[in-house]
Amino acid sequence: MKIKTLIFLFSFLSFFKIQAQIDFVLSNTVCVGDTLPLVATSGTFNATSYSWSATPSGPWFASTTANHTDLMFPASGIYTISLDGFSGSSVSSASHVIVVYAKPLITISSTHSLLCAGDGATLSATGASLYAWEPQVVVSALSNYQVYTSLFVTTTFSVTGTDNLGCANIAYFTQQVVPYPNMQINATSTAVCPGLTATLSALGATSYTWTGGTAGSGVFQQTVAVGAGTYTLVGSNGGQCKDTLTLPITQALPLLIQVTADRLIRCIKDTVVEPGVSLGASGASSYTWQPYDPARMTYSIGQTTYVTPTVSTCYTVTGYGSSCTGSAAICVQVS
Repeated sequence: MKIKTLIFLFSFLSFFKIQAQIDFVLSNTVCVGDTLPLVATSGTFNATSYSWSATPSGPWFASTTANHTDLMFPASGIYTISLDGFSGSSVSSASHVIVVYAKPLITISSTHSLLCAGDGATLSATGASLYAWEPQVVVSALSNYQVYTSLFVTTTFSVTGTDNLGCANIAYFTQQVVPYPNMQINATSTAVCPGLTATLSALGATSYTWTGGTAGSGVFQQTVAVGAGTYTLVGSNGGQCKDTLTLPITQALPLLIQVTADRLIRCIKDTVVEPGVSLGASGASSYTWQPYDPARMTYSIGQTTYVTPTVSTCYTVTGYGSSCTGSAAICVQVS
């Protein structure tokens, strides 16, 4: 009985010794996304095949049947990594526990969501304990987690944050930059007559606001028709990136039109009819005559015209200048 017990104990110890011969090295902790190399060692146990596994499932093995493999953890948690080695009918096993930590969640914020070209902003990172910014050539460190930047073009920044456990993550932030407007105003005239308007057109920005004069407290469009007054244009490319221009539109005097006639009375007696009357105007650059009757007036447009009224008629001439108009009247009596 004692011999059988000794044989059984010897067999059990021999089997336990074989079981304990296979092993592998595994870190105690790791970060999500890290890859670990695993290499099986078997001592005198001549393993011919291997089987890797994880509990709970989730970790990724490059190969579950090779004596060496790579292991990656896509999620945080506590995992047991096991290895079984097979040699004929013998099995040797080993397992180790590892804690997988989540990567820190890094966020970046700016003191200005929109930056005007040449202006500066402070960028701040949160979520870790140490930070590394890129590109370093356009930032100045204010503290471990803050940098200052002055930009002329839109720039994308990255920051790598590392927590106290040594886990790192990266975040990106694009600082939007817009240029200051370079505006100009085009005016059809800088002087207008009463009742007439000048058209003002703005260029060089993306949005416009006109104030003053007949524009009142604000007209939000690129082109505006205005009377006399002083006008302020504020153009914006977004945010506080603005430019301001001022343009006065003066009040012009109406044209002083003078009209003449070679005579003011036309006589008609029986069959005797005197010739017509020549009319002329001055004081403008172009003219129109009213009332126009093709049978009794030679021209309705021009500085002079010739009329042959059969009844007393008053004629009005309107003169036009670059910005103003004026009119005058003359009457021809028919006797």
